[in-house]
Amino acid sequence: DTCVLDPSCGSGAFLVQCYRALVEKRRMRGAVEPAELAAILTGHIFGVERDRDACRVAEMSLVLALLDYTTPPDLETHPEFKLPTLSDANIFQADFFDPDSSWAAVRGSFRADWLVGNPPWVEAKAARKEDRLALAWIQANSEHFPTGGNQVAEAFVWHSLPLLNEGAVAGLLLPAMTLFKMES
Repeated sequence: DTCVLDPSCGSGAFLVQCYRALVEKRRMRGAVEPAELAAILTGHIFGVERDRDACRVAEMSLVLALLDYTTPPDLETHPEFKLPTLSDANIFQADFFDPDSSWAAVRGSFRADWLVGNPPWVEAKAARKEDRLALAWIQANSEHFPTGGNQVAEAFVWHSLPLLNEGAVAGLLLPAMTLFKMES
């Protein structure tokens, strides 16, 4: 069973497409009931995002994707079906680098088969409050996980690697210069 993580999910665009891929794979074996659609979503799709509004959009987008695979008769014949709650169960409103967040509480036991996303392409600066946790992680881990110029996107890659299962696939959009920086 494929588990997907987007460590900087924003509005959830990558997660929606991954969810659709998993549902389509399952549909090759036959019809998928609403409860199974919900189980695919809640058991396999995870994201982390600092912005609360973006989290809400991601949650809504994923629920709409689930509903896209149902029809009103499906829901009428399954009156027990309830839409899943994704907040802090699948979509975590947290800073990916915050060791005290709701995400950090599950991070230690979490493993992904697909890592997707577009982490922020910014240089962490002490003057910016939103960079504080990423910069602290970059500085604390600079010896074993170097980043060129305090690039937050590179830190996301390093910080995500321990979360991957053996044989996992990663697709993160990164600045092209990441490949040419000697310090990282």
